[in-house]
Amino acid sequence: MRSFRPFFVPVLILCAAEAGWAAAPRYQCWLLIDFDAASCSLCLEPLLAFCRALPAAVQEGRIMGIVVYGAPADPKEAGRKRKIMEAKWDGFQRAHGFRFPAVLDDGPVFRRWLDKGAARVLFFDGTARAVREFELPLPPGRFDEMLSLLLN
Repeated sequence: MRSFRPFFVPVLILCAAEAGWAAAPRYQCWLLIDFDAASCSLCLEPLLAFCRALPAAVQEGRIMGIVVYGAPADPKEAGRKRKIMEAKWDGFQRAHGFRFPAVLDDGPVFRRWLDKGAARVLFFDGTARAVREFELPLPPGRFDEMLSLLLN
């Protein structure tokens, strides 16, 4: 069993079940990452531990990152800031061994989720018409339960 340290986590993880051709639903996760808070090592550690605990196949095939960063004060600088963020994220991703792809969002689409201090894993199961919630940091046993959903 794995456990994670109890610090604020600048991430919200959303998971949805895709109803495919198979009888069982396939889960997909979205990791919502507040890149502006990623410089805080205590805040970042639970995300790093979570991602390191995920098998490569899960990261490569079931995870999509959404990297949220602050928009520049001057809208004319948006393109330049985005290129800088792309380079920063690519380096950050390589440095930490993340294997999942990511999209960038300069808000406000996802910023409001992070401004609430959210640190949760949500599984949206369309087949069962239900939502399951896991709080981060995950207590012992809950990571294995969540991972089993992703591996099915």
